[in-house]
Amino acid sequence: MGDVMRNTVSMSRGKRAIPDKRGVAKRPSSKTRPTKAIKKPVRKAVDGASRDRDVLRMLTLRVRCCSVAQVAKAAWDDTPTGLKNCKARLKVLATKGLVGIATMLAHPEVKLEGPLAVWQPGLAVPDLASISHRGRKRWGGVPTRTEFVYATQQAVTLVGGAPGREPRPSEATHDLHLAAVYLRMREELATRSESWRSESLLAANTSIKRSKPGDKVPDAIVRDGRAVTAIEFVGEYSVDKLTAFHAYCKRAKLGYELW
Repeated sequence: MGDVMRNTVSMSRGKRAIPDKRGVAKRPSSKTRPTKAIKKPVRKAVDGASRDRDVLRMLTLRVRCCSVAQVAKAAWDDTPTGLKNCKARLKVLATKGLVGIATMLAHPEVKLEGPLAVWQPGLAVPDLASISHRGRKRWGGVPTRTEFVYATQQAVTLVGGAPGREPRPSEATHDLHLAAVYLRMREELATRSESWRSESLLAANTSIKRSKPGDKVPDAIVRDGRAVTAIEFVGEYSVDKLTAFHAYCKRAKLGYELW
C-alpha cells in the first residue's frame, strides 16, 4: 500500500517534499531565515444568492445530505454565529420548498486522516480484511441527535443535479462522514472536488452503472484528468462487501479510494 499511496494525490497538509539532485525527496530545512508570520486567508464576502446556489448545488451534485453544522462550516464559518446564521437561512430555504431538514441519530464525526486504501487497475488487491477491521474500530462513541439537510426536487429544477433525501437511520453516520470526505476535498483540492459526482447522479449515468444485479454503485466519483476514481466511505463494511466493491470497480475499470 505504501507505493500506491505515494503515487496518488495527497490530501494531507504540511510542507512539500523537495527532491535533491539525486531525486531523493527532502523536507525543507527548518533552519531558514525568520520570516513574518503569514496571516490566514480571510474568506471573501459572499452575497446571499451566490451562497444559496452554492449550498443547493452541493446538495444536488455532491452529496445527498449533510449536517447543518457542515453546511455552516463550508458556506458560513465554523463559529456559533456562523451556525446561527446558517440555520436561519436554511429555514428560509425550507419554507421555499428547496431543502428538507431532519434530525437523526448519528455517530459524531471522527477525524479522517486520509484514505484507508487507494487502488488503481493493474495493482494488487489491498488487504480488505485489514481495511474492514480499521473501518469498524472507529465507532466507539454514542450516537447523538444531528440535524441533516437535503435538497428537494424543486432545488433540482433550479440548479440541476438530483434530489437528496432524509438519511435512513442505518445510513446517517455513513452519510455524515461521506459529506466530511467531500468537504475536506473541497477545502484542500478545490479543482478535484468540482468533478465530484454523487451516487444519486451515478445511478442514472449509463457510463457508471451496475454491470450485474447486486453491484454496489460508488458513493461518488471524481476525475483527475482522464482517470476516474470511485470514492467510498467504509462504515462497518464486511470483507465480503469490500470484495464485491473491488470486483465491481475492476470490471468497470475504476480506481478507488476507501475512506
